Amino acid sequence: MSMALRNYKKSIQEELAKTCLDLIKTIEDAKNLRKSAKSIIFSLKMKADFCRYLCEVDDKDGTYYTNALSYYEEADKLARSNLPPTDEVRLSLHLNMSVFYYERCG
Repeated sequence: MSMALRNYKKSIQEELAKTCLDLIKTIEDAKNLRKSAKSIIFSLKMKADFCRYLCEVDDKDGTYYTNALSYYEEADKLARSNLPPTDEVRLSLHLNMSVFYYERCG
C-alpha cells in the first residue's frame, strides 16, 4: 500500500472516530429528553452502533467492543420487556446486534 493511500486511510479513520464520538456525546447530552422506553432503546441502539463502528477503526484495548456489547444487551433487555416482537425499533436493534455478534464476536 502506498504512503499516500495509508495517509488517506488514516485520515478517514480519524474522521470516522471523531464523528462517532461526537454523536455518542450528543446522545448522552440529550438523555433527559428521552421519556419513552422506545426512545431509550433507540438511543442505546445508536450508541451501540457507533461503538461498533469504532471497533472497526481502532479498538486496541477493547473498550469500544465492551461498550457496544453493553449497550446492545441493555437495549435488548428493555426491548424484550417493553416492545412487541414486530416493533420496528426492536427489529432494527436485533438486526444490528446480529451484525455485531457475527462480525465482532464470531
